[in-house]
Amino acid sequence: MSRTAPLTHISLAIDDIDGAMAFFGKALGFSALFRDDDLTDEVARLASRDGLRVKITQMSRADDGCVLELIEFNDNGTVPASGAGPVPMAHICFAVEDLERSLAEMKAAGAVPLGEVVPFPEARSVYLRVPGNAIVEIIQRYRSGDSM
Repeated sequence: MSRTAPLTHISLAIDDIDGAMAFFGKALGFSALFRDDDLTDEVARLASRDGLRVKITQMSRADDGCVLELIEFNDNGTVPASGAGPVPMAHICFAVEDLERSLAEMKAAGAVPLGEVVPFPEARSVYLRVPGNAIVEIIQRYRSGDSM
């Protein structure tokens, strides 16, 4: 593979596509590029798993072109809980200018912090469980002169 292969999108498995789409739209400014609520044959073949069905959307933001793919899997009648574990095994991270303001906006849009805001040497961050059961991290990097 070429080292210059462009990244096309980031994907999160979620268990409520409507809730996840509403959250990412309201809290982070994403809008839908497309949505398909019955993508069966293609994904079942791709994953080599008969009976696997998905609801899928790709969303983007005009300001930075980031493309986020949200996939709600249905495996033979069961929607697995995407973020059911106690530790966020997979997440995406967004850099914010004002952590407290962004945290308040995300909570208003339905996100729930997993723990507390934690200071690191270069930034402060917090994990949030968002509608759809995915995990998002927000991080505010320190500017010159900021203190932990």
